[in-house]
Amino acid sequence: LRPKYFFSRNPLFSSWKVFKKFDREDHVIERVLYVVKALGFKDIDRDPTFEVDKSFLEPAQQRIKGKKVVSIIPSAGKKRKNWPVEKYAKLADMIIEQGISVVLLGGPADKDVIDTMHRLMAQTPIIAYENDERFLKDPIYAIGFFKNSKCVVANDSGGLHLAVAAGSQVIGIYGPSSPFKCGPLGNKVDLRSEERRVGKECRSRWSP
Repeated sequence: LRPKYFFSRNPLFSSWKVFKKFDREDHVIERVLYVVKALGFKDIDRDPTFEVDKSFLEPAQQRIKGKKVVSIIPSAGKKRKNWPVEKYAKLADMIIEQGISVVLLGGPADKDVIDTMHRLMAQTPIIAYENDERFLKDPIYAIGFFKNSKCVVANDSGGLHLAVAAGSQVIGIYGPSSPFKCGPLGNKVDLRSEERRVGKECRSRWSP
């Protein structure tokens, strides 16, 4: 059963009614913000942005050397959130055929998906971590690619949110998770979906 209200487990705050009536359609960030509001904060910025030192951006800039680039993050933390790798491979080939370079990005857990995508491609992408493991081990270096990309394409993943916060133009491919509940926040976010809730077939994949 889902409780209508949440209370702190800490005895110090046990009398606080922190959350409003539970709504399963609320964005996950909005649920966290109930606590922030309960602490008295009123002016909340939902448009996350940040800047990093240029030393973290230069390695990516050196790799692309002024080329037109689209970055792709083909893997999410959970396999059920991944768009089929063969479709990513086809998309990347189509982009390269238009004269735009494609950069494949991800962490250590994403390497198998990226390698598979590379094998399926007819064209040659730029693999971020090739000859430079900094891009594999530390996501801060990926921001250099994000900031220099015409667009970033990704599943529902940490990389997608990082790209949005870096100010990139991002296309998120969602399912079975909902972009209305798990998508990025911000003034420039434009959600395109015919239905707010994911379909029954897709939800069945979400539940183990």
